[in-house]
Formats: sequence, C-alpha cells, structure tokens
Amino acid sequence: MTESAHPHRIYLLGGLRAEAPGGPVAVPGGKPQALLAYLILHPHTPHTREQLMENFWPDVPAERAGRYLSNALYRLRASLGGEWLQVEEERLGVQRDSVWVDVWEFERLAKSARAADWEQALALYAGDLLPEIYADWILLPRLSLRERFLAVLGQAAEQCATDGRWPEAAGHLRRLVAADPLNENAHRNLMHALARLGRVAEALRSFDELRARLHRSRREHGVPRVSAAGDPVTCALPMLPRCGVTGPEPRLSIIPALRSICKCASRSLARAGWAATSAGGWRRRASR
Repeated sequence: MTESAHPHRIYLLGGLRAEAPGGPVAVPGGKPQALLAYLILHPHTPHTREQLMENFWPDVPAERAGRYLSNALYRLRASLGGEWLQVEEERLGVQRDSVWVDVWEFERLAKSARAADWEQALALYAGDLLPEIYADWILLPRLSLRERFLAVLGQAAEQCATDGRWPEAAGHLRRLVAADPLNENAHRNLMHALARLGRVAEALRSFDELRARLHRSRREHGVPRVSAAGDPVTCALPMLPRCGVTGPEPRLSIIPALRSICKCASRSLARAGWAATSAGGWRRRASR
C-alpha cells in the first residue's frame, strides 16, 4: 500500500513523527520513542520482554526494568492507539500490515532497478535516521541507510547524465556533494554536468569549494602545508583560462581540464596520507 493510501504512517528519516487518519500523532520522547524506533527497525524479529529489558535497561534489576518497559508500552499505546503495536504476553512488535514506515519504503525503492523508484527513494530521505537518538544501537542502521542514500544519489545522477538530463543530474550531484563533501567523484561529475549546461563559472566555483574543503581537512589533521610550486592542484590551475576559449564547443572544452585537476587533487591527497574509498570519497589512513 502506498504512503498516501495508508492510514497509519511513521517517519524516521530526519526525525521521528507519526500520522494517523486524524492528523499528526504526538509520540512521547525518551525511552518510549527509542523503543518504538527499535521495534520498527527490527520488524522481522520477535522481541521478548526480557530481550528488550536487557537492551534498554541493562543495569537495572529485572523487576524494575519490567516496570519501566510496561510504562513505556503504556505511554506508546496511549498516544498511538492499538493499531500500531503488537503486544502479546511474551512478544512485542510493530503491526506490519497496518503501519507504513518511510525507512521500509526507502529500502524497498532503493533496491529497485528502476530509475523512477530511485527518485521516489530520494524524495523520502528527509535526513539521517533519527538524529535525536544517541544510543549505540542506532549508529549502524543510521550509517547503513546513509550509505544507501549516497549510492542511490550517485545512481540517479548517472542515469540522468546518460539520458542527457543535465539539470536533474546537476541537482542530484549538488545534493551528493552537500552530503559527502570530500567525495571527489561527485565533485568531478558535478563540474562535468555544469560544464555541459554551459555554466562554466559555477563549475569553477565547485572546484574552488572542493579545494577549500581539502585544504581545511589537511589543516584539521595536521598535514604539513604544501607550497604552491609543489602543489599539483595549484599547478593545474593555469590550464583553466586556456581551456574555455578553444574548440568548437567552448563550454565543453573545460571538462578535460577539470578532470585533470581532480586527478591532481587525488595524487596530492594520497601523498598527504588519505586513502580513496569505494564510494568515491576519502578517509584518513590509519597511522602505523
């Protein structure tokens, strides 16, 4: 069932909120909110009360932890009603047949091979998973969803470029660069898309932003400054004035130079102690 057709909806991306047929539903914060999120993120696992008590109140005596769990469930059911949770004597869970969840739908659409589904998945990703929750158990699913989001952004941008839809490609790549500022592939592809659109000045600004971010990261990690004469990025800059005035399509002739500059940036980063990731970004090498 689609989002609009489903009467009970829960959103976890960008922050928790719930909607019922009558409008928004206030979800109590603290442990009730965390408990609801945990059950949603593990929909296929039957949860016993003992397991939940151990997860959420590990240092509390069992009798008191049981009261805390019962209180959290009572507050959730009082706010949401009985259609959202499946509460049995020994096992707890979410009513999967009566509740629509943005994370479930995002994961379904992200796995699709259809570009139209990727666009819907990107529209659902309103932000990282439950930024208001700081518990350890949320970190792995949050990171996993974020990586899937970045991958789908890249796929959608590549498909738009293949189809010649450069404005849409540039839009996806801008979002990718904002979410993953050190992703060199995203910056390079954004400059390419902007050059295809004839927006060479914007392409150069994008390059300047990347260079500034790389230099900030270098300073933050204590990498010694490279002189302008020895910096391959700086040495590549003189190519830019020339590349925009030659060739039958001046707006496209900048692309090879931009690619060359990004390759120079890669070499500079590698020498400064960074390693490329499979997603096209960069991470600091572990010191030996």
